[in-house]
Amino acid sequence: MRKLFLLIALAFTAYYGSSLWMFTDADSWKVVNNYLPVALLVGMFIIGLIHIRFALGLATLLFLLLGNPNLLNEFLVKFCHLPESWAIFNTLHNPMESITLGLFSAWIIIRFFGNPELDYEYNRANAVRSLHFPVFIFGLTAVLAAVYSIIQSNNVFYPDFFTNAQNILIKYPFAFLSSSTMLQPLRTVILLLEGIAIYTIVTNEIRTAKQVRAFMWILLTGAVIVSLLAVIQLIGGPGLSCLSKSTFSDGISFYNKEVNSTFSTPNNLAVFLVAMLPISAAMIIRGKIAGIIGLITGALLIVAIILSATKLAILLSVAFLIAVLIIVIARAVKRGSIWPLVLTAVLVVAVLGVYLTAKVTAGKNKNAKWASSIIKKVDGTATAFIKGDWDLKSINKRTNFKSGDWLTAVNMITPTAQGDIDNLIVGVGYGQFGNNYKKFRSPVASSRRSSASNMFLQVFAETGLFGALALVLITVFAVLYGFRASKQLEYPVYVKAAAWSVLLLVVGCMTENAFLTYQIQVLFWMLIGLCMVFASLAAKDSISKENAFFKFIIFILVIASWAYIVYPQLKEQKEQSQIISDLAAKYAKRYNIKTSKLEKALRKTKDYNFHIKGNRWTDKSAFVMTKVEQPIMSIGLLCVHPDISSNKPVNASVSIDGESLTNVIFYGKNKKLIEIDISKNAQLAPYLSKKKNVLVRFDVDRTWNPSEVYPQRFKNDNFDVGVAVFPITWKKNITPKAAAKPKKLPKQELPKVPPVPEVKKEQPKAPSVPEVKAEPKSAQPAAVETNTQQKVEVPAK
Repeated sequence: MRKLFLLIALAFTAYYGSSLWMFTDADSWKVVNNYLPVALLVGMFIIGLIHIRFALGLATLLFLLLGNPNLLNEFLVKFCHLPESWAIFNTLHNPMESITLGLFSAWIIIRFFGNPELDYEYNRANAVRSLHFPVFIFGLTAVLAAVYSIIQSNNVFYPDFFTNAQNILIKYPFAFLSSSTMLQPLRTVILLLEGIAIYTIVTNEIRTAKQVRAFMWILLTGAVIVSLLAVIQLIGGPGLSCLSKSTFSDGISFYNKEVNSTFSTPNNLAVFLVAMLPISAAMIIRGKIAGIIGLITGALLIVAIILSATKLAILLSVAFLIAVLIIVIARAVKRGSIWPLVLTAVLVVAVLGVYLTAKVTAGKNKNAKWASSIIKKVDGTATAFIKGDWDLKSINKRTNFKSGDWLTAVNMITPTAQGDIDNLIVGVGYGQFGNNYKKFRSPVASSRRSSASNMFLQVFAETGLFGALALVLITVFAVLYGFRASKQLEYPVYVKAAAWSVLLLVVGCMTENAFLTYQIQVLFWMLIGLCMVFASLAAKDSISKENAFFKFIIFILVIASWAYIVYPQLKEQKEQSQIISDLAAKYAKRYNIKTSKLEKALRKTKDYNFHIKGNRWTDKSAFVMTKVEQPIMSIGLLCVHPDISSNKPVNASVSIDGESLTNVIFYGKNKKLIEIDISKNAQLAPYLSKKKNVLVRFDVDRTWNPSEVYPQRFKNDNFDVGVAVFPITWKKNITPKAAAKPKKLPKQELPKVPPVPEVKKEQPKAPSVPEVKAEPKSAQPAAVETNTQQKVEVPAK
């Protein structure tokens, strides 16, 4: 059975590896660079056949160095002043895949013609295989999630689906590597499986503690080279030093002067370097010579982490440095191990010295960019987590909107109020997080993101419960096995270092998208494999074979759960395919259209003779597929004919199966909402009770050409359009007309009112005066003014 599996794996590897060929025509065979990807694959295959562990070590180093081809090209040409012909890294296309496929092919051949079993004794074999089943479940759920992605985005029962898939798989040169094909999710999941292949090789071929330590040394060597390139990248950056002429304009990710070295992003670089810190610490504790090497490498790693400006990585570095200091102090007290304490103290003093020097230099000389850069990154990291508001929006902003990504991922896997648990069980599909982001976006999240910024939430959202649970078990048990083995093996510091590396790598991936990249995935699976090799070395006679029946039940549960979600969708797709075939045959005959042409259009966009430009624009005659679900059909029509007026209207008619439903006359550029009661039509009423699918026909008497009216905007769109048709909706009742507003009466002017005379306040009474008799001038009362300015009323006689 194992040989059959190896044979199938070899056949697939050979097929998939052949997709690396870049030959498209006769002239392409003359281009030497086109041979490089396959040459790298064949070279690694040959080295693997000669010595598989040496090939694995070489592959490990190359994985760390080939993630940023632009940087390597510029380093050789601009920094090392080599001829431009040496800049070949971009022509390798997918160098890390070539390495993996070559290495895996060699391992398959060795195992096929040699011993297919592990060259371990019984207990060790069982111990090293302890995580094989969770790894298998994780890979299985990822593959199922990729298939689910394809099913969601394509109707697999359409004839053109099988035709296109066949063309993609057998086309020469192979188009399988293209990310634009409908099989792209499978292409993406293969990258994950290649990382699992590295885990398989590690657990099969590394057998002794000495060999494990050798690979840890290889990882640390790669980390040193990567860190040195990061420093060179910084001093070679624009305007930072005298080496600014060697600007790495293409290879550097200069966002706030952040370096990325041989990784795709600064965050990925920081996650890798943080995972390598435990190996440096183990060397410090191990002995004098190794301690000095650990001191130098640890300092270099921390410098590169600071240059990456990744907040979590800087905090993890500080926390880990403090933890190491505590450990060596405890060892010095218990065992009298002074040398590790001295080296650790030197490392701490060196890091603090660099920071304080940068602080003083930045205060005195603002032009010292190296100093201001370090202060900004270290102080900015501390400020981001110590100061500021701790409400959700502020936290999300300080974490660069990553907490919003976490909440969005949680929304994806949370069952809805209607009981929909599809996403909880199988996820949204492999690689589909970004496509579903807007639908499940948290209120505090940014408008558009491609991933969850958390490896476990990402896996949960895309592969479902079983994939996330498998990944958690792999991580937790690998770390636990490593720490448990450290109590029984010689040189326990290296065993603990492997476990700590896994732990720090995972913590780093809890706030970054690093786990989605090839380099970090390979590193993760390699460290998991090293932990399991240590666990096998500490295996005792009491270890027994795992329960095969339990594994079988879990496997059936995963497949059954996935089938439970996918089967209804496949059934619906099959019914949809049959409906379209029947509609195409029926209406092609009625309207004298080629059946194949109509069916192809309906399968693609569920309409015919439309031009998709924002809204769907009809030609002179067009059809829309819809299902009669309610009595009232509601359609929005838009007309913007440039030559339209009350004297030149545009007439549009709507019909189903030759039954005219309505005629719409446009006298100007506007939109009209039409509601039609299907139940009142004797011929169409049965369609409502049977919920049948029909084609709604639109006819327009006058069309216009956008390229003639707007030549700059639509110069390449040489077609005529009629009216725009908005999506058809169905409802129970016609929308009631709005009540007419009462007419406004004309304003009436009110007669002007004369001003009211001002009334003076009554003054206090003056002393009485003698009455004066005089002849009145008239019969009316009169006012007489006295010398006291009072008015005295005199009655008339």
